[in-house]
Amino acid sequence: MKKNMLSAVLLLSGLILLGTPAQAFAQRHNPSAGEQTSGSEAKLKGDGTERSPYLISTERELRQAGRGQYSGGAYYQLKKDISLSEGAWEPIPTFSGVFDGNGCKISNIRINSSKDNDYVGFFYSNTGTVKELGADVNINSTAAHSSAGGLAGYNSGSITQCYSTGAVSSSGYCAGGLVGANTGSISNCYSLADVRASDNTFAGGLAGAASERSDISFCYAAGRIKAKNNKGGIAGYVYSGRIKDCYYNKNEIGSVTNNEGTGLSSNDMKKKENFRNWDFFRIWGVSRRNNGGYPYLQSFV
Repeated sequence: MKKNMLSAVLLLSGLILLGTPAQAFAQRHNPSAGEQTSGSEAKLKGDGTERSPYLISTERELRQAGRGQYSGGAYYQLKKDISLSEGAWEPIPTFSGVFDGNGCKISNIRINSSKDNDYVGFFYSNTGTVKELGADVNINSTAAHSSAGGLAGYNSGSITQCYSTGAVSSSGYCAGGLVGANTGSISNCYSLADVRASDNTFAGGLAGAASERSDISFCYAAGRIKAKNNKGGIAGYVYSGRIKDCYYNKNEIGSVTNNEGTGLSSNDMKKKENFRNWDFFRIWGVSRRNNGGYPYLQSFV
């Protein structure tokens, strides 16, 4: 059963790479670089290059970029925390550029999806680089053939120094606090999001399923997971790849069927000496006043 389900996960993950409906979806919603916005909407500041990224300061600007009116292969940078108030969020199509959260947080990301063969998250999928971005989410995916994660439904790129809070619920292949299906790199990230999954869904505190070239390092998860089967503190199922120096709150997550990562008590999750090889000089910090006592990312303070 697990091998069959994993094959389905890998097939779903391959949709982006093989030019199937998922890629067509992305192309329809992701015009080429340089395409301008409609006259009724202001143009984003910047030109989308590394030196002059598109700057996003408001919900309107975020939705404007998210609708694919700018290239998904460009550079973006958040300038302020943004709380969404204009209804449900439509996931940003396949993203291949650089999204610099700049130590900012996007709150109230609400998504309800019943689409089959879908990725569900703030990003539909990420093949580029996402860094220093916080996401507070409420995601519910009811389709049987889907993957859901707080930050991205699918990741084959790089996600670093990011976090998620809130809740992710899925009846599909995978559900993860940060990423649904992962074949890319996730480093120095954490999730406090609660994960709820159906009986046959791979559910993980950080990633639903990790396969192929997946590399997850220096991460932790401390949200609750409600799942009967296929549950892991870091990843619900690991087919291949690496999980290194990662930890999860065993008091919150409880018993697991996949024991990748190290389970710590709630109390031990708040002591930096228990996080072996972590960089508490430049990247991480621990304080009772921040993040409920759990390690926090310095870029957000």
